[in-house]
Amino acid sequence: MNRELEQSQKDFFSDQGFLVLPGIFDIGAIQEVQQLLDPLFQDSCKLIESALYRDGEQREKAHPRSAEVYRAVRMEPRLARTTVYRTCQTLAKQLLGWNSAYSYDHAIYKRPYSDGETPWHQDQAYMGHAVSLNTANFWIPLQDVTELNGCMQFVPRSHRRGLLPHRRLNLDSHAQILGVAEIEHTKSVPCPLLVGGITVHTPLTLHYTSPNITDDVRRAWSVHFGPFGQLAKLHPRIVLKFIYDRSLPRPSF
Repeated sequence: MNRELEQSQKDFFSDQGFLVLPGIFDIGAIQEVQQLLDPLFQDSCKLIESALYRDGEQREKAHPRSAEVYRAVRMEPRLARTTVYRTCQTLAKQLLGWNSAYSYDHAIYKRPYSDGETPWHQDQAYMGHAVSLNTANFWIPLQDVTELNGCMQFVPRSHRRGLLPHRRLNLDSHAQILGVAEIEHTKSVPCPLLVGGITVHTPLTLHYTSPNITDDVRRAWSVHFGPFGQLAKLHPRIVLKFIYDRSLPRPSF
């Protein structure tokens, strides 16, 4: 599927740091992704068991944490041949103005009646380098999403503030969850979507998803495209910054 973005949409993405694209995919394209992602979760996530928590007594037993799969494309290469993946890469090229390659993907399945939120953060905080590259980070829900089950929320123009201080929020876990210390919630924009819609944001755009308080699993897949793809650390800007930092005199004690 090819989709041509209007110039006004490209301008909005550049100015606001995010873009909402409803109705990009039909249900068949979304189901194709879900059929490939579900098996990656079933053993560790116990989705079928979790979805059975319906009455009040059972809800209290539901596991509060979300199940996550990092770099799902490596585990299931057929994801890179789906309509969703190929269309998002085409859209990334239009938004960024030049060729874009896959850099990262991440799937999160939020359990029913979960109190786990994805805190306010910038994706750049996870990149491992201070230099921000011009990338397009797509978020693809696999069902209708609202604030009740964890739709995406953004702070407009927050990408213009640079990388903000983040702190680790889960010191008792091997998985790193980062969040900003303070955020102006009044300026956030919730982005509910019907299935088939997606959002896209920059690596410096503040975003958040709320807990899933519905009785169904909330499935979402995030795919990032950008210059140099997985070799982003070899980008000239990052290499030059590394050389510059190494050339600075070190303090003597």
